[in-house]
Amino acid sequence: MDNYKEKSGENAAQIGKEIEGLRYNHCNPNSPAFDTRYFYKDFWSHAKEITELFKTLKPIIKDDRERLWAEYRNLCDKVSSKQNTERNESSRNRGNLEALIDKAHIQADSAQNREGLDSAKSFLTEILGYMKEKRLLKNDREYLWENWVRANGKIKSSRERIQNDSYVIAKHDAWECSNYINDNPYDALKKIKEMQDKMRGMYMKKEQKNEVYDILNRIWESASSKIGQVKEEKRKKHDEWRGRTEGNIERWEKNIEKAENTISSIEANITKLENETDNARTEEHAERVKGWIEEGYQKISDIRNSIRDLGEKISDARGKLG
Repeated sequence: MDNYKEKSGENAAQIGKEIEGLRYNHCNPNSPAFDTRYFYKDFWSHAKEITELFKTLKPIIKDDRERLWAEYRNLCDKVSSKQNTERNESSRNRGNLEALIDKAHIQADSAQNREGLDSAKSFLTEILGYMKEKRLLKNDREYLWENWVRANGKIKSSRERIQNDSYVIAKHDAWECSNYINDNPYDALKKIKEMQDKMRGMYMKKEQKNEVYDILNRIWESASSKIGQVKEEKRKKHDEWRGRTEGNIERWEKNIEKAENTISSIEANITKLENETDNARTEEHAERVKGWIEEGYQKISDIRNSIRDLGEKISDARGKLG
């Protein structure tokens, strides 16, 4: 009888020790001091072993068995209730966070500029903070992390989409500036400056921007070269015009000099004719000479008018030469 009690006591003590181990050996050390959490897989594996002990360890006094079994079941019920509470809480947190991640994913997919992407990225970073703060079971955390990674990947793909779209538009608009070179290279320079201002608000990769700027620089050089050609052509035309104008002035001045010499010759002839009139033998001859004199004065008048016209041309031409 004493051996039975001793053996029963040993078996009861062993089960009691295992129950205490079940209570304390599977606690999560990272749980808050006010809220004990467990490594549930290890806990239930150990609990199963204890259940087998109740079946295999004999003898055990009935009162001890019932007491230990009640203690064991009470602990298991308590942990099971806590596990269910954590599962429910994790499930709620997963649903709420999943909705936020979906919202961020849509925001990233519909972004049309850098600001939209930055907003989506900031939102995802905020969600990541919530994921760290909220109580989540491993499978729920892993599920949310996969969704978060996909949403973050969407930001990357949307960023590439926006950058590539901006690059295509900027490259097309840059080449459009070259269309103005032949008609008016100054307009080409104006369009290039407008495009450079526009580039400041376009979201592209550094190498894409550099390529567009290289295009604009090449067009700028072409337009500047065209302007130089136009200026040279204008200078040549101006020099040619100046040469023609100076030649005209020289020719007109010589014509004036010739005209004045002609007037002097006519005046000398008139003087001669006037003397001839005084010595005319007949009235008829005198009248004929007077007619020649009048013709001489008329020629002088016409020549002076011509000289005046030439003088006006010379004055106007010199005025234009500056």
